[in-house]
Parts: sequence; structure tokens; C-alpha cells
Amino acid sequence: MGEIHKFYRSYNCFSSFVCVALTTWILFLNGCANGNVRRICQDSCKSSLEMNTVESDWGCDIERKLFVCSDVCSQWNYTSLQDCFSRCGSSYSLLCEVQFCRVGCENIHENNDCSKSETRSVSQQPVASSVGATYMTLKWKTGNSSDRLYVIQWRYTEIPGDWSSTGPMRGSMYNVTDLHPYTEYVFRVGWLGSHSFCTLSLDSRPYRTAAAGVPSSPPEVSSLDSPSPSSVFVRWMPPLFPGGPVTGYLLQLRNDKESFYREVNGQRQNYSFHFTKPATTYRFSVAARNREGVGPAALSNITTVAQPAESPPHPVAVTALCYVQK
Repeated sequence: MGEIHKFYRSYNCFSSFVCVALTTWILFLNGCANGNVRRICQDSCKSSLEMNTVESDWGCDIERKLFVCSDVCSQWNYTSLQDCFSRCGSSYSLLCEVQFCRVGCENIHENNDCSKSETRSVSQQPVASSVGATYMTLKWKTGNSSDRLYVIQWRYTEIPGDWSSTGPMRGSMYNVTDLHPYTEYVFRVGWLGSHSFCTLSLDSRPYRTAAAGVPSSPPEVSSLDSPSPSSVFVRWMPPLFPGGPVTGYLLQLRNDKESFYREVNGQRQNYSFHFTKPATTYRFSVAARNREGVGPAALSNITTVAQPAESPPHPVAVTALCYVQK
């Protein structure tokens, strides 16, 4: 699951920073009032370096690493992991700087966006008040304090992946944008307090965005086999982001000398091609169609099995019978 969601599983090798990052976040919350954010971050990064939790052969000296870490903690602490990684690449040119910047992103992401928190509240989960193809407007009940900061999170229901998060905000309504059409999501609200790390609402019920556009992702070919020299059998999965109900699939099996075209209904997810040639490589493609058109195709190669060699004829014993006519 796609596109999806694919950046979140990067840089897991930095998970050893979790304890240090948790301390950094707690210190951050306690230090916001007196403006000591940068000093607290530098002290925490220095502690992690002294404990040898950071590789020392990346080409940057300790002072440079501390400076990069300080920038991440004090300026980008509320950005999403994807945005934080992107800023690292655009803000620093040396590999060691980018790597240590991403370590800081991983620290903050692990501990300040409620993703790992299991603390639940009896507060009402968010409810969608307006649903579009690429956006969803959420409402929730606020707490007693007008100064409370909220964080909105969402993830797919049918695709594995982590929670995406907004930055901290006040109020009781938020418009989540840049969603995929005809895709199901769940939402939750987290809020930050001066004495607790993070409190989360229950997950909302699943909400599906409205249909719009052609499929934006291809189907996934799950198996492609040649059971005989003259046949090819294929199975596929629907596209992760179909844009709307899938009405059909366009199939093609071809090489330089011949092509097979087929179209099947949207409920079908397998097909057998016949009359292929033995020991021949074909290019297979499958694309999904919805009411607005055809999306991108998934491509795979398949070589049909060779024709079994014919066994030589067995010698036939001939017995001559002689008849003597009397």
C-alpha cells in the first residue's frame, strides 16, 4: 500500500533515538514559556552524542551536528515526517547534514505527533461535516480550556500506513486537504497539555471521499504464470486509488509479432490467455477503467514454457509368419 503510503518506513534504523527524543519533547513543552527551546534541544542532542547513539563517521563535527539538530527541534517540530525530510534535503547540501537532520525529524515524529500514544480520552471523536473528492471538513467537541492545542490525524482504512498529522491548532473545526478521491479514511483528534504528553480521541467512523477523475494508480499484478506452452494465466488486485467505482479492466498481452487485447468487467480479477507460442516472451499490461476513463497500467513480462521434446518412437518387433500352402 502505494503509494502510499511509502516514505513512512524509511530511516527506521534511527529508532534508538526514541528515549532521547521523548526527553527532548518533554523538555520542549516545559521550556516553551521561557523561550529556551534552542538551548534545550542542543542539550538533548549533546547528550545523545555523548552516549554514542549517533554515528560518528558521517563527516560532520559535533558542533555542526548540534546546530542541525537545534534547527530541526526548534523550527520544524510540528511538521509531518515527509515535510521534515523534504526540508532536510532542500536546506542542507552535505550528506552528513542531511542524515543528521533526518535523525532529528525521526526523533520529533516518534514523540510529538501522538502517533505512538495509547492514551485515550472519553471525548467525542471527530465527525465529518463536509466531504469532497480531495478534502474533508471535520468538527469535534473542544475541552474546557480555550488555550488547548489540537492536532488532527488521519490514515487509510484499507492501506497499511502511519498516521498523518497537522500542526498544533486551536478551535473545533479543520479542513483536511490533499486526500485521494474515492478513498476511505479514519480520523482522530489529539491534544497537548502542559502536564501530559498527548491525549487522543477515539477513531472516527470510516469516511470515503467523493469520486473524481480516472484511477491515479495501476492495478497490482499478484501472479503471472504460463501453465502450458499455449497459455498464460494472470491475477491482479484493484488499484489503491481507483478515483471511483471500477467498471472494467483492459488487458493486453503482446510481443513484436502478435498482440492479444481483452476487456473484462470490474468484478473480475483473473484471466487466461490462450493460443500463445511456446518459449516466447510477452509483455503483459492491465489498467483499470472507471466512469471517467482509464488509469495507468501495470506492466510485467512472462515467458511461456517450452514445448516438451517428443520422445523417439519405440522400436516395433516384427514377427514374420510363413504360411505354407498345401
